[in-house]
Amino acid sequence: MVGSIKLWAYGARPKTLLVSIAPVMIASVMAFKAGNFSPSICFWTLLAALSIQVGTNYSNDYFDYKKGVDTKARKGSYKLLERKLVTLSQMKLAFIISYLVAAICTLALIKQGGRALLIMSCLSVFFSLLYTYGPFSLSSTGLADLFVFIFFGPVATIFSFYLQTQNITSDVILASIAPGLLSIVPLTINNIRDHVEDNKAGKKTTIVRWGPAFGKLQYFCILVTSFCVPIVFVVYSAKHPLLLLASASLFLSIPLVKTLLGYKNPEELNPLIGKSVLILILYSTLFSIFWVL
Repeated sequence: MVGSIKLWAYGARPKTLLVSIAPVMIASVMAFKAGNFSPSICFWTLLAALSIQVGTNYSNDYFDYKKGVDTKARKGSYKLLERKLVTLSQMKLAFIISYLVAAICTLALIKQGGRALLIMSCLSVFFSLLYTYGPFSLSSTGLADLFVFIFFGPVATIFSFYLQTQNITSDVILASIAPGLLSIVPLTINNIRDHVEDNKAGKKTTIVRWGPAFGKLQYFCILVTSFCVPIVFVVYSAKHPLLLLASASLFLSIPLVKTLLGYKNPEELNPLIGKSVLILILYSTLFSIFWVL
């Protein structure tokens, strides 16, 4: 039993789940500062976000395996179906259960979110499945980056804030940009590492379409743009000057940039994925702290 729990926990890719936590954290702290923080709404929102991401990770494992994308040539961490540690039916049940948990969370929040929440929850699950499902999946057409930004940035942040405050402000819209952009970074590194195998499998990611050099440029542009978000807050609102220290956290990406520019073996990029997620959560934590101070 314990072994099974560890196995499914590994398959959920726990390091990547911080991507779901970051926007909910930022939104909840902004709601707290506005005097509208609700622990229960925050809990259900966070559980919904995590459930959808876990469902995405399980369905990604399921559909990529069925397409033959995941092979022994993969340079990243292994997947459960690739190693035949679970069956196809078990993995299918796993992502269905994850989406059902998200549905329960939506029902718990329906009073606050109404029809808009119901529509957005359905769209989130739909695009979660479409990430790898079908011949025109997001990951196979190069659209994954855009949808990662939208759903882990503006959608997650703005809706989390709205559910607690019943309001949408220009501040929360601007704040949603950085977590969305920084959520693309692990995907960019993953796609640069796997672009040879993805190309053979017909998976036309942005890196397969435009090349690793484009991926490196995208990575750099994301960091620069995210760095500018707190600066814009301080310059145009003349408030929250300590937010500039959140920008300073992005300097920790410099060693990652050096590795990305100079790697010889794609497997050298594996540690960068986890480190990029940690930089995202560090930025989000510092942003949240300095927003309150």
